[in-house]
Amino acid sequence: MEPTPEQQDILGSDENTLVVAANAGAAKTTSLAFRIREGLKRGIAPSRILSLTFTEPARLALRAALVKVGVPASVCNTLWIQTFDDLSAHVLRRLEGERPDEAVPLLAEPEALAPFVWEAVESVRALQDRAWDDDLLLPAETHADSGFVERFLRQRSRIAGQLALDRALWDGTKLDGDLAISLDADYTLLRVQRHYDLLRQPAGADRPRFRGPHDATYDLARLLADPDSALQAEDLTGWPARTEAVMVDEMHDMNRAMFTVLQALLRPSRVFFCGVGDVDQVIHAADGAQRYFMEQALSLETSRTVIELPLTPTHRFGAKVSSLAGRFAGKAYRSVHELDSEVACLRHGGSQDAPCHAQVASLAATWRKGGGKMNEFAVVLRHAAQSVLIENALLDADIPYVTTGFDSYLLRPEVLLVRGLMAIANGRFDAIDDLSTRRRIVQEMVFFCSVTLDHDIDQGESAASRLQEAVRHVSHEPSNLRPFFEHQVLKNAPPHVTARLKASLRVLQDDTSPSAFARFLDALDIATWARETWVERQRQEDAVTHLDGLKQAAQAFKSPQDFFVSLNASELKQHTLKRRSSAFITLASIPSVKGLEFGHVVMPFVDDGAFPARLEDHASDERALFYVAMTRARQRLTFLAHRDQPSAFLRELHLA
Repeated sequence: MEPTPEQQDILGSDENTLVVAANAGAAKTTSLAFRIREGLKRGIAPSRILSLTFTEPARLALRAALVKVGVPASVCNTLWIQTFDDLSAHVLRRLEGERPDEAVPLLAEPEALAPFVWEAVESVRALQDRAWDDDLLLPAETHADSGFVERFLRQRSRIAGQLALDRALWDGTKLDGDLAISLDADYTLLRVQRHYDLLRQPAGADRPRFRGPHDATYDLARLLADPDSALQAEDLTGWPARTEAVMVDEMHDMNRAMFTVLQALLRPSRVFFCGVGDVDQVIHAADGAQRYFMEQALSLETSRTVIELPLTPTHRFGAKVSSLAGRFAGKAYRSVHELDSEVACLRHGGSQDAPCHAQVASLAATWRKGGGKMNEFAVVLRHAAQSVLIENALLDADIPYVTTGFDSYLLRPEVLLVRGLMAIANGRFDAIDDLSTRRRIVQEMVFFCSVTLDHDIDQGESAASRLQEAVRHVSHEPSNLRPFFEHQVLKNAPPHVTARLKASLRVLQDDTSPSAFARFLDALDIATWARETWVERQRQEDAVTHLDGLKQAAQAFKSPQDFFVSLNASELKQHTLKRRSSAFITLASIPSVKGLEFGHVVMPFVDDGAFPARLEDHASDERALFYVAMTRARQRLTFLAHRDQPSAFLRELHLA
């Protein structure tokens, strides 16, 4: 690849601090890869170049870009290409003297963090009992309000990413209602956060009890920024002290915690820096990301002279998509793509319209028939639950696909639970052919049903080891599922869960009519179950939507038993199509395709209430997600919108 004139300016600059402001499709990751290649040519050792991103997909995209611009794979393997959180975790492991058997647990899911949130609530409640605080609005019944946990985790993610509470307390500010207002925060949640952070890492402890998403960056940033700490970054055993060049992709998604780590990396004036980003792609404002850190922070908060260089024309798509992107982002856009792109907005929901999922499958089939490469066709979804009917339509059309950013609906926890219960009702766990699927069914059954497994022989067995043994015992010998269910699940699940399980199984055992499957799900009461299981409202809705999709699919079968067999057949067909094909279309979440591009991008269900998401609190994130999705397309961009209720975003673009 040959650099463009703008990329030549980036490569040829002798300034030591460059910020590259790019439009979507302007090859910002490729430009960063060119600059890394230039650093290697100038004699910087690969081990002394540190490349950082916010997300794992961006890390992989940068590695691919390096290969594309001619950096040998053997050299790529010696470069530091990491997310900020991975780098921070590496440094903290060395600082904490961690041995493999002493690893700080990483709790990635909100459900795993919820017990610690309630522990913090009880800690605040105990203090309130001694000194009443009229401004505190603690939940009346602990563990009953999953909405409280979600609100807490969302606010904490933003406040922690901004280091906002820590910085205020370091300055001697009192934690009161006025501080909460200044931080645009809920006072009760802020008080709980203070206790949560103290419970997570008690005073004097040499390591935290656990870490959640992005906590490694937060923990390292606090160590580096605390004015009472004498700790210097260069004194940390795992610190990359010999770094000569720092490269940052996705600079637009930087938050205060990440910037604090970056500041420490750039403290030696000799270290070269190049960061690239597009401030209209800030999709992590919920984690404290702000365009300020790309646009102003280096100039205002370091002694560096910052040179800003542009990447203006887009090479990815033609004038039509370029015009839409510019209108939506409110900035000038120019395309230098050799061919114009095509934009279409198709309708669903009308009496004469084909269903949305059927139109997606038809578009994929037309793309294949026209000679388009399968891996150049992407269906980009705002919500994972939207894939259920689309996956079935693709399977019916013999179109192979892979999912990115979420599992196939057949492997989502609530669907695995349903498949396991149907296997018990039919007495046919062996009818689920895939061994890994059987393993996951056992795991999800224990998780969903809140089961604490009885020990087998050794009373000292951990819960994890008991689950591992149960999974092995049942998955390898399918006939063991029923006794496992009867003697472990029904025996140890809470009474209200046991009642639901028994009622749902009676429906399947007593009724083989086409309507029995719907009544089976009604008996399970998945909506209530979802509220009891998942912390996030959207995840609760997704679970219900997944099973509504199953209900709709089951209507095509004479009995639940036939539908049960079809689910396994669908999974087998997925595997068969993948084995027979060398390329697949992509079903993806929007964050998972950030930095990628495709020949034809289809955005289905661009409907009012679905996109922007009805339950999403951050309107700016929704706009950025829409912008990211539409700018992945090179040749064709197709929206599928409800005829009577299209998205406000499409109305803004004059497409609805």
